[in-house]
Amino acid sequence: MEASHLYTAIIKVYETQEVFIDQVHTSAKSLDKILFAWVEQAVARGFIKGTEYPQVPFRDIMERNNQFEKLSTVFNAWRIIFLIGKDFYVEDVILARHGGLYSYASRDLICCTLDFVKTSMSEVPLLMPEGTGVLDATTSRALRKAKEKYEAYREQHEQLKGITGLSKAVNKERKKIEKQLLYWGAKQDFLCQFYNRDTTSQEETLYTVTMYYRGGTYIRQFSWILGNDLQFVLFTWLSDVFLDIYEAKIIAPQDRVLLMEKASQSVYSPVPVEGCMNVWGTYFSLSDGMAKITIVKTALDEVVQG
Repeated sequence: MEASHLYTAIIKVYETQEVFIDQVHTSAKSLDKILFAWVEQAVARGFIKGTEYPQVPFRDIMERNNQFEKLSTVFNAWRIIFLIGKDFYVEDVILARHGGLYSYASRDLICCTLDFVKTSMSEVPLLMPEGTGVLDATTSRALRKAKEKYEAYREQHEQLKGITGLSKAVNKERKKIEKQLLYWGAKQDFLCQFYNRDTTSQEETLYTVTMYYRGGTYIRQFSWILGNDLQFVLFTWLSDVFLDIYEAKIIAPQDRVLLMEKASQSVYSPVPVEGCMNVWGTYFSLSDGMAKITIVKTALDEVVQG
C-alpha cells in the first residue's frame, strides 16, 4: 500500500476576500489526482455545497486548460487560478447548465485561487508565552544588536530633525533612517518579551507563511532548527519581509509600526485552524482592511510528479 501524504488546500475568493482552508490525505502523486481527491472529499463533507458529483467542480476548476503552477520561490507549493460563477451550484443553475440553457457573462464570474501545500505530518506542539523568562545566549546577542542599532538610528534621526530647510537629499535620508528606526524598535520590543522555544530541538522545520491583504497574496518560506513557538515564527517572518513590504508600499505608512507591534503581542499569536493539522492563522486590522495570515508547517520531501 502506498504511503498517504497530507496536502493543505487554501482557497481565496477575490471578490469577497474570503479565505477557506481544508486538508486531504491521499497517496496520489500527480496534481490532477490530488485535486480530484480533495474535491471528492470536499463534496462528501459538504465543504463544496450544491452538488453530489465531484466531477462537476473538478471540471469547472480545470476548464479553459487551467493548470497548476509550481510557485517558483516556494518548495512543495502549487497554485491554480480559475473563474467560477456566482451561485454556481444552486440547483436551478445546475439544471440550466446541463440543459445548455445557461451561460455566464463575465460579470457573473468570480476569480479564485487554490493553493496546495504539501504539509508535514509531524505534529507541532503549540507553545504559548507564559511569562517573563531568562533570555538564552542567542536571543541575548540578538537583543543587544537590536538595541545598538536602534540607538544608533535614533541618534541620527534626532540630528536630522534639528536641521531646518531640509533638502530633497536630506529628507530622503531621514525617511530611510525612520524606516530603520521603526524596524529595530519593533524588533527590540519583541525580543524583550519572553517566548517559549524548545532549544534542544534537532528537527529541521519548514514554514510557508502567506499574507492576504488588499487583494494581494504575499508568500514567503523559511526553515530553521528551533522549537515551535508560533508567535516567534510569525515575528521572524515579519522581520524577514518587513523591509520588502515597506519598500513596495504594500501597507500604509501609519501601519508599519502597528504591524510589527501586533505581531509581537501574544493576543495575536497564530491559533490552530480547526480540523487541520500543522496549519495556523491570525489576522490584523489595518488601515486598508484585514490582513489575514496563514502558516503551514511544510513537508520536506517532494512527491508530486506534475
